[in-house]
Amino acid sequence: AAEAVADRGGADGGAAIAIALGQALDSIDAVAAQTGRQPDEDELRAELEPVAEALRRWLEDLRSDDVASWLLVARTYRRSGRHDDALAIADSMVVRSPDDGDVLFERAENLWWLGGDDRLTQAMLIYRRLVRAYRSSASRRWWWSQLRMLEILASLERNTEQIAPRIRQLRNDDPTLGGADIRQGFDSLSIRFPG
Repeated sequence: AAEAVADRGGADGGAAIAIALGQALDSIDAVAAQTGRQPDEDELRAELEPVAEALRRWLEDLRSDDVASWLLVARTYRRSGRHDDALAIADSMVVRSPDDGDVLFERAENLWWLGGDDRLTQAMLIYRRLVRAYRSSASRRWWWSQLRMLEILASLERNTEQIAPRIRQLRNDDPTLGGADIRQGFDSLSIRFPG
């Protein structure tokens, strides 16, 4: 169906795909925040990747630099395990929109998933920037950034003594810790670093 819409050409074809993909990703995120359940990569690959591919082809055909639509493709790739592809999109978008929080977050998430000391260090710098710039504890991006910074400390085995006190402080600020999915990450760290 997505291919048929994309093949129609024109702005309405890509816009319809972008709207549908954005709604699907937002729905997945809402369920994860409420229940902690994340669909697995194979599920997302089967369900959403064809839609993201149709949107990508449409964007390429138009030579579009629409950041929001490209980020939908990158988010889908990341969620379905295609981190190198998602990072390539985020890298091209960060050149056009170097201060866009969504672009920076997407780049950091893919760096984090790909791992390795250099990538984790780059991701840490971005997460710190996001935490400072978007100081709203109501923002899921803020909470993800908080979690990822602590996970990076754990992965790099640096300053791990800071993990338990920081989690306690965050729990005091908001016991929900940004949602069930994010809270699971903090809980895992709390078990590893009970301090």
